[in-house]
Amino acid sequence: MTAAILTISILLQLLAAYLVVRLARATDYAGAWLLLGAALMLMAARRIMILVYSLDPDSALTVNLAGESVALATSLLIVAGLAMIAPLMRRLDKSEEVAALNRQLARELETRQQTEHELKQSRERFARAIRGTNEGIWEWVIGSDQAIYSPRYAELLGFTPEEFGDTVEAFRSRLHPADRERVVDAVARHVNEGATFDIEFRLMHRNGEYRWFRSRGASFEDEHGGAKRMAGAIQDVTDRRTMEHERELAHSELARRNAELNQFVYVASHDLKSPLRGIRVLAEWIAEDSGKSLSEESRNDLNLLHARLLHMERLLDDLLAYARAGRSSTVTESVDCRQLVEAVVQLLPIPEGFEINVSSELPQFQATRVPLELVFRNLIGNAIQHHDQAHGRIDIECARSGEYYEFTVSDDGPGIPREHHDRIFEMFQQLNPSEDDEGTGMGLALVRKLTERHGGRIAVESNEGRGTTFRVFWPLSTRYREASDSWVAEGAGV
Repeated sequence: MTAAILTISILLQLLAAYLVVRLARATDYAGAWLLLGAALMLMAARRIMILVYSLDPDSALTVNLAGESVALATSLLIVAGLAMIAPLMRRLDKSEEVAALNRQLARELETRQQTEHELKQSRERFARAIRGTNEGIWEWVIGSDQAIYSPRYAELLGFTPEEFGDTVEAFRSRLHPADRERVVDAVARHVNEGATFDIEFRLMHRNGEYRWFRSRGASFEDEHGGAKRMAGAIQDVTDRRTMEHERELAHSELARRNAELNQFVYVASHDLKSPLRGIRVLAEWIAEDSGKSLSEESRNDLNLLHARLLHMERLLDDLLAYARAGRSSTVTESVDCRQLVEAVVQLLPIPEGFEINVSSELPQFQATRVPLELVFRNLIGNAIQHHDQAHGRIDIECARSGEYYEFTVSDDGPGIPREHHDRIFEMFQQLNPSEDDEGTGMGLALVRKLTERHGGRIAVESNEGRGTTFRVFWPLSTRYREASDSWVAEGAGV
């Protein structure tokens, strides 16, 4: 009987301790509940020891049955009281779950608010970017008349969003009649064939004028793989189209003037040179027929006339060469510059006292032969013609300078004063003209025009006294530009 009472009391006290621990976990008074639980555990431990000793026949321990019965009743009451608190414990457990759920919802709400804030900022940045690009955004629902236009789209045409409307017809009605078929065809090819949608057309502004716009867009597929929507942007390109039109007019005007120049070249070649040649021949006949009957003064006059006529013919030849400079060929070929310069030297009347040194380092590259040959012929010829002594030296060399070949033609002549370095490249300019001078003042002007037209430049280094060096920067590689009838240096930056 005693063992049964102790056993039941122990179980009840352990159960009570368990319930107390649960209460400690579910409430804010964990410390108090844990102390009560510890007391119950000590009581249960004491009764376990009593139970063990009571079962030993040799133990002298006696058990107070009445006291243990009271302890059993106490344990039972404690358990009953804790059992009555059990619903509260369950509610407390649920409150904890609710609190945990609330904390989770609070975190999710904070995350959502942060996401919405970032999305709002992203939309604001996108709106600012759209305003900054000055483009109007559009979106069409394919197969219907529904459309969406950004406020900027309407502004580009002088309307408010409410005035412009939100239909495809709002766009179609303002489209230039001559552009409608092209636009419809471009949309169809993009939707049906996947062609790039990038087209320029005219839309009527509120003021009644048509303005040019460039529109680019893309279609979006639905779940069945068919095109459902199409969206893009338009940009006002009226100013660019106007500039292009003006450039086309200028190009046409340039072509017209070039044609007139060609006509002038023809007239100068045939109608001007022929009379001069006839006068020169007539003067020669007079000199031959008159023989010794002419006075010395008359003979000198005829010789002067003959020289002036030759000078006029050379001047016409130089003018024609200047007008045609660089226009004879648009094709490059492999040019061996050393061979080219040596051929030029052989054709020039070199005085016996002059030494011409051609460097072996002159390159071979793709170029237009005739313009390059004219450059060397005029530079070398000038160095000889304007030399002030019977003996002289001319050096032709070349070095690489970035994306250019730097050709140098140096002489030991009288030099050129610094204040005339720009003037010598102008037409009809001679520093020291004389009656015996066969020059026309066109040589260096022709050299500069040829060099610059082929994407290069020319410079002079000299001081009055002795020696002059001309530096010709000729591109390693050039590309002919038909629009301006000129050559462009590729990858050059001199």
